[in-house]
Amino acid sequence: MEETSTSVKDKKEWLSGAFQKKELEPAEEMHMSHDLVAEKRKWLDEQKQKQKEAQTKGGDAGQVMSKDFIAEQRKWLEEQQQSKKTDSSANPADAVMTRDLVAEKMKWLDEFAKQHPENGSNGEGSVADRMKWLDGQMKKQQESVRKEDDTAITRHLVSDRMKWLDEQSQKEGATAAASSSSTAADAVESGKTGAGKGVFAQRMKWLQGKSAPPPPSVPTSPLAQINTENDDDDDDDDYMLPDDYEDLVYDEESEKKCREMVGALTKEELEHAAMSSYHYSLSEDKTKTEREKYAMTMAFRHLVVCFGDPVSALERMKKTIQFRVTMDVDGIRTCFYSKKENDETKATFNVYREKIEAQLETGKMFVMGYDTRGCSIMPMISRNADSVEPEWYIKAHIYTLERAIACSERSTKGADSKVNIIMDYNGHQLKHTPPLLQVRRLLHILRDHYPGQLHQITIMDAPFSFKAFYTLVYGFIDPFTKRLIRFITGDEQKTEELNAEKFWPDELMPFMHPIGKKTKPLDVKAYLTTIPFDRAFDEEVPKSLLHIE
Repeated sequence: MEETSTSVKDKKEWLSGAFQKKELEPAEEMHMSHDLVAEKRKWLDEQKQKQKEAQTKGGDAGQVMSKDFIAEQRKWLEEQQQSKKTDSSANPADAVMTRDLVAEKMKWLDEFAKQHPENGSNGEGSVADRMKWLDGQMKKQQESVRKEDDTAITRHLVSDRMKWLDEQSQKEGATAAASSSSTAADAVESGKTGAGKGVFAQRMKWLQGKSAPPPPSVPTSPLAQINTENDDDDDDDDYMLPDDYEDLVYDEESEKKCREMVGALTKEELEHAAMSSYHYSLSEDKTKTEREKYAMTMAFRHLVVCFGDPVSALERMKKTIQFRVTMDVDGIRTCFYSKKENDETKATFNVYREKIEAQLETGKMFVMGYDTRGCSIMPMISRNADSVEPEWYIKAHIYTLERAIACSERSTKGADSKVNIIMDYNGHQLKHTPPLLQVRRLLHILRDHYPGQLHQITIMDAPFSFKAFYTLVYGFIDPFTKRLIRFITGDEQKTEELNAEKFWPDELMPFMHPIGKKTKPLDVKAYLTTIPFDRAFDEEVPKSLLHIE
């Protein structure tokens, strides 16, 4: 049954009174102060005296309180005073609401906001303001019960609230798209959509903190504790690397561990590990020495993120091999060029070609340019993002990342296979934001199966709508990747960050650098079908290497 506008108004008025912060006024749950108890007892004594005088004079006793009522009130006040003495140490004058009560009221506010989005962020007594005030109550509670055995808001509640905030962001985008009088940015700024820019950012940041347990004191292979049996596990990267952490060095001890890992692989696993190198996959004469060489490279990458623990690294390496087989990474890499196709493979590759091209035809990501070391650049253009088909959203990213890795490997002659991801968020709107679950799955794939393959992630000109979303997904990013992320805004920062020591202007697009010279429009068809997989778009390629039918 729908609530009338009157009931909504009544609820709003009740909320304003019930949740309003009154630091100098005791809440319903608190005991009365000593002064207030004494004052009321004095008043009751006066009432009792008047009662006696009225009875003596035979006057009207109805104008004073009855004897029984006074006794009852006095008894209650004595109980209040006794309780105040007992709890004086546990309940300071500036007491705050309990965690359970705060959590319960937050949950109720969420449900109220869902039913009445029009009351989301307008007015002094809005749901958004109540939620903000409850944040303050929670912080006070954390400070006052720091030494007590208390329970924080559960992961399930945090997950539900994050899901709701994501839905509110989507509604905000839909509202902004339907409005012809103002842009999405204007709507958020004026507080007319969702729960308001500031509240969303604060809620998301606070929730992120609630879902993160304290980091381990000793970095003894915490990644080994993460389940990688599937890409949708619930264990996220809520620990940080120590301040003095340094990457593992490839020395005699590391080499010995890598050889032990490779030696523990089956013959089939060894071949798949070596095939992670595109250069090896092109080799016609694959020797045992070459096979072990490329498998060792893969083993060392996993050893680094497992802090030198070969047992954990081997387990993760085997799961990566299984992932590559299940995902058919080799087929994704070669589907546009393969000439050795039987009927079954041809049908499969036809689907691959159709779906991957459909994902990339808008130019949302590709490989173009190199840094001064020879590592490839993978531009990602947010405003070119279109509808997401979950399976092919993931596979299109795998295709592009594998291609960028292959370009780096060829350009550096095997010395380095890392990739520079540069994201352009000019013109980004909420409708360009992919579903949270797909982003989470993609980040888990990068964490589990592509360790050590990224050199730098640069996010350029990000608007608030993206930064709020980034706050949500930050907990899904592994600590090794977090170190690589840079936010850049404006030409001055671009010039400073992407300087000549790291990148040549000839290899950068205009959105990356004020004097970037990579201006050739992307030809997706040629990029996918004609240019070799280990070559970037707009790279000089000998005609003999082009795939021309």
